[in-house]
Amino acid sequence: MHLAGLQNYLERKGHSCFVVNLGKNKKLRSSKVTSPTTSIGVARHLWKRRDHVCHLHFGGNLHARILLLALFAGVIFPGGCATTIHSGGLPVWGIPADPLRRMLMRMSFSRSRAIICVNRRIAGFFGDLGIRRDRIHVVSPFAAPDGAGRRQLAPFLELFMKKKTRILCSIGLLEEEYDIPLLLSAFRRYAAFNPGAGLVVIGSGSLRSMIEDRIITAGLSGKVLLTGDLDHAQTLGVLSSSDCYIRASRYDGDCISLREAIHFGIHSIATDTGLRPEGAVLFQPGNEDELLERMLAIPDSPGIRRIGSDGDNPHFGRIESILSNFPHVETPQAPHNEAL
Repeated sequence: MHLAGLQNYLERKGHSCFVVNLGKNKKLRSSKVTSPTTSIGVARHLWKRRDHVCHLHFGGNLHARILLLALFAGVIFPGGCATTIHSGGLPVWGIPADPLRRMLMRMSFSRSRAIICVNRRIAGFFGDLGIRRDRIHVVSPFAAPDGAGRRQLAPFLELFMKKKTRILCSIGLLEEEYDIPLLLSAFRRYAAFNPGAGLVVIGSGSLRSMIEDRIITAGLSGKVLLTGDLDHAQTLGVLSSSDCYIRASRYDGDCISLREAIHFGIHSIATDTGLRPEGAVLFQPGNEDELLERMLAIPDSPGIRRIGSDGDNPHFGRIESILSNFPHVETPQAPHNEAL
């Protein structure tokens, strides 16, 4: 689920909606977005708005500070919290063996009125943890985006893409679990057959310097563009202009960008995590040869791309499904309701 989409939806319905950004990207600038740099700053901001409805959204590993945040929020918000979980690694890592950490995790999430998971494996993890089954829900995170034809790309993106005969695109963090080095290695071999091809990698992360070095060493300078973080409109502009989308991650809770690519009719290649949507061409995680084989089978002509409409997209209404599990948001038209 794109949190920006949820925020926009709430505001269109007349709600006030404030976002506390805990991610690594602190460049988000908005009167409705704050990015505290300390735990005290986060606690102070939550305390100031404790009369609101609180929505906690977590991805990645649930570190101790995240568990303490969930516990703190569950205590101070009298109406309770709703929590969405997008971490595909939870079922892989399993229930913590440390009894103290397991107890902290159970206490933290027991305070949530609703735990909304993006797939049944994650829901099973919380059931095994001891969370009440009636509070665990599975809702797809994907809400169909608007058509992509009206999006204007930034000049540096336009310049790169116009010079290429074929554009491949990948979206995700530059972190170990997304396996960008595997993608680069396969693309180097692919470019030998398609010298005019370009690869656009959207996202930021701690491995950027290493990946930049890998691009130079592999002789891919000018063929691979690391864009860093882009806003959602620019990301969709690149995605809808691409010939192929590739997701090489080792595991996923779900992948919104993959669903968006399929929605736009883009040829899509992804690792077989057991949870991929219909329409994706799969390969085994870590298997470079199989990935290359899938890349070499990208159609020469993408044909007519069908942009799904809200009315015929099976994922339309996911935001309403998420909000239906929020405490005190049964009437989303009421302008006095506020969400955090």
